[in-house]
Amino acid sequence: MSRLGFAVTCVVLFASCLARAEGLRDLSAAVAQKHREAGGQVTSLPTRFVYDGESFSVTVPTPASAKRCTSVTLIGARGLSFHVTLEDSDDAGKVSSAAGALEIVSCDGPALERLRVVSDAGRGALEFVVSFSNAPLPSLRDILPERSQGAPSSSGEAGPLPALAPAVKRTEASELRARRDGAESVTRASLNAGRDGSGSGRIDVDAGCHRFELAASEAKKRGRVDLDAEISNAKDDSLLARDHGDAADARLDLCVGTPTALRLTFVGAAPDEPILVAHASWTLPTSFGREWSFETRARMTGAFVAHRVPAPIERPVLVALGGAGLTSMFAQIEPGACYVASVALSHGVVRSMRLRARVGENESSEERAPQDGASLVAFCARDRAIADIDVDTRGTSIAWTLALFRVVAAAWEVQ
Repeated sequence: MSRLGFAVTCVVLFASCLARAEGLRDLSAAVAQKHREAGGQVTSLPTRFVYDGESFSVTVPTPASAKRCTSVTLIGARGLSFHVTLEDSDDAGKVSSAAGALEIVSCDGPALERLRVVSDAGRGALEFVVSFSNAPLPSLRDILPERSQGAPSSSGEAGPLPALAPAVKRTEASELRARRDGAESVTRASLNAGRDGSGSGRIDVDAGCHRFELAASEAKKRGRVDLDAEISNAKDDSLLARDHGDAADARLDLCVGTPTALRLTFVGAAPDEPILVAHASWTLPTSFGREWSFETRARMTGAFVAHRVPAPIERPVLVALGGAGLTSMFAQIEPGACYVASVALSHGVVRSMRLRARVGENESSEERAPQDGASLVAFCARDRAIADIDVDTRGTSIAWTLALFRVVAAAWEVQ
């Protein structure tokens, strides 16, 4: 690319980012204006750019005079997902964003002095509007309805949805699927939804991979429900899995390397009705190296579970370590045998991970989503004695572990 072309590209990208920032400022200005018109004392905090997985604290300024209500509004791009809690509190006042925006309000309640903002997905600018008043101010839902109810659809009605099977029947189907996928333990529990259809519960799990499938009953008055759920680490509030689909069920998959206390939260259930939770688990295989980190073993176990591949019984025939970039290696294999190769992130932040194995003219490859942190391929040696294996990873401070397992021995003579 010429210098002129590079300069034009930079100008276009800068203009695009500036346009998005200006759009967010217009939205925050609309919120501030409505709050002022309702008698609020309004302060706008500096714009903050957040990255995926980042967390930071925000100090809420003190009003010039005593006020009964404090309102803090955060507005970002529609694709940005984040949540806010009171700092130094486990889950007190936790509010999750919807369509890139949220508001947290306290009237005669806990003081909103310092807030903790955690980015769950996406990156971009955040605008902050802080308002003080003696009476509740217009809500974000009233000022920016498109950020709380979604964009209106112009498509026609598709007709009524088919009848939903009872929650207990859907839970039984979930448990059957888990057993077919090789789950070593399948249990069932229930959680009660509050008057707003939300609820939460703590679950202690052992090291390994876990699948939680939540089934909600249909609401008696308003029909089909839309259940969304998240699982976070109860100790540090880090998000481990989420399902925000448009269904009455939710599924959450995660793997942990050590016994962990989890917090399961859900919204969208029928008010004051229980939901059923099917919990399936897979333990970490003993064939995985004890010298590997807990995180490496957990991620690699997740790759086997996701592919419905039984955990290997024997130790790997090859173990290799590597870092960011493309790493190529040769592996001695036994003619007639079949193998499974898996690579798992041991350290760092990965943007992309690809695993490829070639035996003669045959090739197997896989590229997984960054959050999975592991890939797996299977191949057979046929009449060959060498396999070419490539690991291509991109990211920051990356270290990975690759293991090659023989899963089928040479039981026939090579012709």
